Amino acid sequence: MTSNARGQVVVIEDDDSNRRTLSRALTRDGYRVEAFHEAPPALEYLRENRDIVLVITDLKLPGMDGFAALEKLKANEHTKTIPVIALTANVMPRDIERGRQAGFYTYLTKPIRINEIASTVSEALPSKRIS
Repeated sequence: MTSNARGQVVVIEDDDSNRRTLSRALTRDGYRVEAFHEAPPALEYLRENRDIVLVITDLKLPGMDGFAALEKLKANEHTKTIPVIALTANVMPRDIERGRQAGFYTYLTKPIRINEIASTVSEALPSKRIS
């Protein structure tokens, strides 16, 4: 399998360490990764590229938060079907429920657990996996 056989994942995370950790783990799992510090440039990238299979976004971002980014993705014909995973330090049940109601594929909490990220990405993309 080549390094891009599984498709491209966009990561939106303002913490440099978390962004690097996610990028390395996803690349190791066979995805191409494009990572962004803020939502607006990521949204522009998503509108211009047609091979994105998944988005992972932090909810607390500078400027536009992850909820607003999800709203824009769901409103765009091209991006509305891309699964979006929320990643956040907010672990209260009401926060998790708000994320689910907003339309995130799932809601993962920090600190990042690589095995959890890998299994969640695989679950989100069963039809995209290469045998």
